[in-house]
Amino acid sequence: AVRPIKFLEDIDDLFELLPLRGLHFFDSGSIDWIADCERILRIRELNLSGCVLSSSGSDVPLVLRSKYLANPVSLDASGFDDNGHLDNRGLMALANSKHFQNLERLDLGNNWMFVDTPSRTATVTRKLLWRLGANMPALRELCLTAMELKCAEVSGLAGQPWVAKLRKLDLSSNEIGAAGV
Repeated sequence: AVRPIKFLEDIDDLFELLPLRGLHFFDSGSIDWIADCERILRIRELNLSGCVLSSSGSDVPLVLRSKYLANPVSLDASGFDDNGHLDNRGLMALANSKHFQNLERLDLGNNWMFVDTPSRTATVTRKLLWRLGANMPALRELCLTAMELKCAEVSGLAGQPWVAKLRKLDLSSNEIGAAGV
């Protein structure tokens, strides 16, 4: 385990010494530096669970739109406890990015996008969720656990053409009910 600041200071040495293919920055605060880090192109699995992914704590669109995030096959942007929850700006950056062509697995679980959300915001979030995988042709696994999804979100999601390519869709710990199933 290396703190992000220390990692950034030693990044050239680390990549020379180790064949790093995966990084996990758990609950580590700001990750803005990733946006300009060309070495991240070597990373195949990126876990940002619990990192600062809300627009109030980080420029999420800058990080998630980085051209250096073109090669991960797995991205974990899940929330953890009350830390690092992805918001609409982050979801928009993911949905609009052209750099996740190789992404096969995406975990957005435990992001509280639909908890006590005003209806207008929920509508925007719902539409972003529905087009999330449209620019991710390799996406085969999507985890949306514990996001407070309801029937309307799941029904709309099921109607999206890109969803048919998924092998695994995890909707556990949501409130979808029988109609959503």
